[in-house]
This record gives sequence, structure tokens and C-alpha cells, in this order.
Amino acid sequence: MAGQAHRRARVREGVTNILQLDDELLSAMWPAERVVLGTFACSRLQSVLEKAGSATLTVRHLPNVEIAPATLARFAGKVAFSSRLSMPPGPVQALAAAAANGWHRVVSLDMRQNGIGTDGAARLAVVLSRFALLEQLLLGGNGIGPVGLGHIASILPYCGELKDLDVGSNQIGDRGATDLAETIRRCSKLQSLNLSSNMIGFEGVTALAPELQKCEQLASLDLRDNQIGDEGVGSLGFSLPAMSALTELRLGHNFISADGAGPPPLTL
Repeated sequence: MAGQAHRRARVREGVTNILQLDDELLSAMWPAERVVLGTFACSRLQSVLEKAGSATLTVRHLPNVEIAPATLARFAGKVAFSSRLSMPPGPVQALAAAAANGWHRVVSLDMRQNGIGTDGAARLAVVLSRFALLEQLLLGGNGIGPVGLGHIASILPYCGELKDLDVGSNQIGDRGATDLAETIRRCSKLQSLNLSSNMIGFEGVTALAPELQKCEQLASLDLRDNQIGDEGVGSLGFSLPAMSALTELRLGHNFISADGAGPPPLTL
């Protein structure tokens, strides 16, 4: 059985990529009433992990995620953790347990569509404050709302390496956008920001626009499917000249008229 797990691991130039630890594989390895997923399985590959410079741990489409904190605490490399389409509160609890036991070297965290909600966002924020190496944080489609976004925004100053932030489809509204504006300036390395489908209107984008100028490396800004309108896009327009690194601006479906869009290069 262990050999089957090793066939799913690819070791190349000191990088371990553990691919698709799915329920079929894990059930075969550990027959039980419930399947223990993700990084617990990696404990069977501990000798490989401890020699690796980095690892990608992926858990998909499954209801429970349980991390073996002691194993992760011994792993000195960088980790990209992905838990997609799981059911709450599993992923957040798993991360909290691992972080409490010394696991702080996460560089990428993909928890899109996990149903985290407002309370889960509050718990996740405590964990994220320990991940100083975090470069990518993907939280789209979690229903965290404005209060939950406030919790996430409050820890951004601790994530000095953050380059990619996705909080799309979370119904954060103007309140959430305003809270984000208060801390986003501290993300000096931010290159990509996804705020699509969040019910952000004039007030929210007006608060965000001047602060985004301070993200000097921001290259991609996604504001599609909001409620910005002509006045909101006008506020954004005042800040665009200062965003010298911006190469992609997405504004579709925002109730912007032809007059509001203005002349090129501002496009929908």
C-alpha cells in the first residue's frame, strides 16, 4: 500500500509534489469508517518530505481534513496547501491545529469554495497571522461577508510576502471593501487582487482606489460583477495613472455607461 502512495509522489530537484490524495487511494491505504486525509497521509512519506525543499499538499472534494501537526512541524520546507470543496469547519480546524504545533511555512493557501463563513474567517485570520511567508491566499466563494473580510483584512500586515489575494464571491459589500482599504496598502508586494462578485459600490471603490495606488507592484485588478456605476469608475479613474504596474483591469457588469467608461485605455 505504501508503494501506491509513493507512486503518487514525484521527487524532482528537491521538490516534492504530492498529487491528488483522493478518497479512493486513501481508503485503499487505510480502510476505516472514515478516511483520514491530506497531510496525515504524508506522514507515511515523512522521509521524503523531510528531505524536500518544498511540497504541494492537495485535498479535493472531500468532507474531512485532518492534519498530523507533529509531522508538519518537523518539515522545514515551504508548503502549498489546497483544500477545495470541503465542508466546514474541517480545513480551518486542520490549519489551526498544525499552526499551533509550529507549522508556519505555508507559501500558498487555496481554500476556495469551502463554506468558511464569517465565523470560520475569524478563526482563519488567527492562523494566517502566523504565516509570514504566505505569497498566495485564495478564499473565493466562501460567504465570509463584510465582517469576515474585516477579520481577514486585519491580518494582512502580517503577510508581508503576499502577492496574490482572491476574495471574490464573498458578498463583502462596501463595508468589507472599506475595511480592506485600511490595510491593503501594507501589502507592498501584491501583484493580483480579485474582488469580483462582491456587491461593492461607489463607497467601497472610492475607499479602495487611493490605497491601491500604494501597492506599487499591482498588475491585475478584478472588480467584475459589482455595483460600481459611473461615479465609482470615476473615482477609480483618478487613481489609475498612479498604478504604473497595472496591466489588467476587469470592470465588466458594473452598471457603467458608455460615458462613465471614458476614453481608452480604460476598458470594460
